[in-house]
Amino acid sequence: MDIKIINNGSFNIETTTALGQYIEFLRKELINTGQQYGLNSREALEVSQELDKYLSVCQRCCPKGICN
Repeated sequence: MDIKIINNGSFNIETTTALGQYIEFLRKELINTGQQYGLNSREALEVSQELDKYLSVCQRCCPKGICN
């Protein structure tokens, strides 16, 4: 199932595959940021909020919430 283009500034998401890849990127980024600055840091909070936003998009557009 294709989704509408979502532009987050530097990354265009046109398919559920791209959405899944971006979500995976954000998960890794959150882990790295949490290890570097701590999970309660402003940096980790910003990445976490962005990840939440795209997880929500995935759940709305993909059956069973699976974007790959």
